[in-house]
Amino acid sequence: MGKFYIGGRGDNHSRFNGFLRGFMHSDFMSHSIQGMKYGDILWYYFRNGLAHGFAICHGGFEYQDSYFSVKINGLKETLLIDPKNFLDDFLNGVKKYLDALHKSSPTKDKVARDFEKVFKSVFIDGK
Repeated sequence: MGKFYIGGRGDNHSRFNGFLRGFMHSDFMSHSIQGMKYGDILWYYFRNGLAHGFAICHGGFEYQDSYFSVKINGLKETLLIDPKNFLDDFLNGVKKYLDALHKSSPTKDKVARDFEKVFKSVFIDGK
C-alpha cells in the first residue's frame, strides 16, 4: 500500500511508514518502547520477521482488550498487538486511502498521480 501511496519513492521501510503515518493508528508513529517507535517495531519484528523467517521476532499478536500492550520479557520490553484491532485498523486505513484516491484528481492531486505512476509501472510495464 505504501508504494502506491508514496509513488514508489524511497525504500520499502519509508513507504511502509508513509502508509502507517497517513492512514493507520497514530500510536504507530507517536509511541515507542526502548527507543523504537511502534511503527518501526511493526516493520522490523513483525513484518520482516514474518516475511523473512515466517516468525515474529520479538513481541507478537495476542488477543487482548486494548490494541497495544507492552510486556516485560526478561530485561526487554516487547510490544503485543491485538490482531483484531490491527486488522480493523488496516482495513480502515485501506478504505481511507481508497476514499482519498477516489476523491482526487489525476491532474491536480499528488495522491492520484503517485497511484497512477506505480500502477503503470507495476501492472502495465511489469517492473
